[in-house]
Amino acid sequence: SLSDRYAAQLETARKLFRTTTSVFEAPDAAFAPDPELYTVAGHIAHSADAMEWFVEGAFGKGWDFDLAASIAKAKGVTDLGGARAWLD
Repeated sequence: SLSDRYAAQLETARKLFRTTTSVFEAPDAAFAPDPELYTVAGHIAHSADAMEWFVEGAFGKGWDFDLAASIAKAKGVTDLGGARAWLD
């Protein structure tokens, strides 16, 4: 079905992203090139949130455009374990 195909594509993207970010270790979690930007953990969390946002918008209750809340939620993730768990 179409939904199975989309789910498989999202799973492939998740696995690829998980593989490419696997080089990061716990001490890397707090690194950000600038205080206003995402940390490593925040960036992974932002990616997880973006995937959820897309799925919910396309197939669920609709698009939530409170982007400030999304940014705050992702920036609130400070450890790689939490960010990776969200992505999974």
